[in-house]
Amino acid sequence: MLGHPYKDGAPIVGMRSSPKMAFGFVLGPTERRRWAVWYEMEKELQANDVVVISYLPGLMYAEFPQLPRLRQRLLPVRVGERGKEYLFVLRDDGTARGMVAHTDPALMKQVAKRLGVPGQEARWYRVLYNAK
Repeated sequence: MLGHPYKDGAPIVGMRSSPKMAFGFVLGPTERRRWAVWYEMEKELQANDVVVISYLPGLMYAEFPQLPRLRQRLLPVRVGERGKEYLFVLRDDGTARGMVAHTDPALMKQVAKRLGVPGQEARWYRVLYNAK
């Protein structure tokens, strides 16, 4: 029976759901460029986005180990007339763990200050997919 571990065939496992709403701080072009310069990668805005999406979450986890670790930390969102921006995600609706992630107000103020958006309040935004 080693060749056939399941009686009725292999179980069908669905893909993890992608978040449709996310809670966090919006990082506009100015903030993303500042982080790209910090990483010494200021070439063009598209490259800045790749650098920030790749490296910023790891830096924030290192500085704030209490942050809940979610699968996708930076997601594209549309904010009013500004167009596409990126959201530093603190909670999302993609998983049960993301919905109940603890967000301490004192920690959120520290994170906002470190991200360069100290006056901004974290809030829920609709996530964009395949957005340009």
